[in-house]
Amino acid sequence: MKHAWIARCVRLLHRHGLLESLNVPISLSSDQLDRLLRGNPALCNNHPALAADLIEVRKKFDENGFDTLFPLLFENQCYGYFCIGGAAQPDLASLETLRRFSSFMLLYRDQYFFNRVKSIQNQAESELQHLRNYLYATDVKNEPIGGSTLVYKSRIMHRLMDDVQRVSGTLRPALITGETGTGKELIARLISVKSPRPASPFVAVNCAAIPASLWEDELFGHIRGAFTDAKSERIGRIAEAEDGILFFDEIGELPVDIQPKLLRVLQENKFSPVGASRVQDAGCRFVFATNRDLAAMTAAGQFRADLYYRIAGIQLHLPPLRERRVDIPAVIDYFLGRFYDEFGPPLRRLEIEALETLINYEWPGNIRELENVLVRAVLSNSNEWIKRADLNLLAGGGHGKISEPENVETSSSTMNFDRSVNDYKRKIIKTALEKAGGNKSRAAQILGIGRHRLRNQITETGLE
Repeated sequence: MKHAWIARCVRLLHRHGLLESLNVPISLSSDQLDRLLRGNPALCNNHPALAADLIEVRKKFDENGFDTLFPLLFENQCYGYFCIGGAAQPDLASLETLRRFSSFMLLYRDQYFFNRVKSIQNQAESELQHLRNYLYATDVKNEPIGGSTLVYKSRIMHRLMDDVQRVSGTLRPALITGETGTGKELIARLISVKSPRPASPFVAVNCAAIPASLWEDELFGHIRGAFTDAKSERIGRIAEAEDGILFFDEIGELPVDIQPKLLRVLQENKFSPVGASRVQDAGCRFVFATNRDLAAMTAAGQFRADLYYRIAGIQLHLPPLRERRVDIPAVIDYFLGRFYDEFGPPLRRLEIEALETLINYEWPGNIRELENVLVRAVLSNSNEWIKRADLNLLAGGGHGKISEPENVETSSSTMNFDRSVNDYKRKIIKTALEKAGGNKSRAAQILGIGRHRLRNQITETGLE
């Protein structure tokens, strides 16, 4: 401030109530300031620092040619001042009117901008808190399963876990459906962990990896001499699973000529090794998984209807990652923590743009693809923070590298936080509504929030 001493003087006088108690008029002239200093010894005795300031102000009056100082006051607060110089005598009545009007306008301006800034700050803090709640909610679940961990927080996954708990107590066959990379085998292992016999074997069979000619031997085993190369007895997968779980991954790939033989095992809970006349009990539970539409395959004659109905009595559907985006930040945190243990420090973190990119990506490869993307980002540089440029994603979920978003200002000097958060929320909500076919209840389930909150967010983001 050019005349900081004068401003300080007025504020100090007003703060101590001395403008009134010393009979100083609302306008303070150079002569009145002289009289104030000379005629009030108590001022120098009781307020020596203030008196020193007043003496300095008196010097500034002379140096700048000021005759009168008008503080701009409103409700006992000083918001500024008029300094008047020159030989002409001021019209005090007019100046008083101007002083009052200017005081009010300064207060109104300051109050307006203060309220505006406060409103923006409160909204930004609220949106940031909502974003933090969305990204890093405290109700994240970490379900350890052997050497792996199932990480989730979405309601749809909570409901799936409730279903897993319910079906784990039965020995009936179960079918787990879901896209490639969603973790179907992890759910099958979780069924084993939560079963009444958690210590029993878990045997996995990859149906797509076994040649058709080896299927019978793989499942049932054989006795010595059963065929030319059978020089010793071999235990099949059914016997290996004993009283545990035999898991068939990608059951849709099971050869058609093997399907009736598997169906008979399911119906009778009995089997015979190749070349043997004895019948053995199949004491294991059968759990199946597929990323294919078995109902459509059955209708097309590619999968036996009786086998489909036998294995599909209990179905568990594992949703793709794009339908439970609320889980993505928690899964990312889990993987980055695991990579820290595996690859060593530093502990990587994602910049907000990189995190938003991963949340908005379609993930055709689901959890498996997310893990691979993060592995590449971590190993490609040694920085603590992973940037958007470090991510090797495919645009549209699989057709070329992802491009930079258009018409988005990202420089720190011009980026509007409030607008960016609002646009981000609108994008998430719009995607959920599209996935749900406009059904708000279904969209709320996808987002992992209540329907009432979703309605509020739709209104706030201008989608309605």
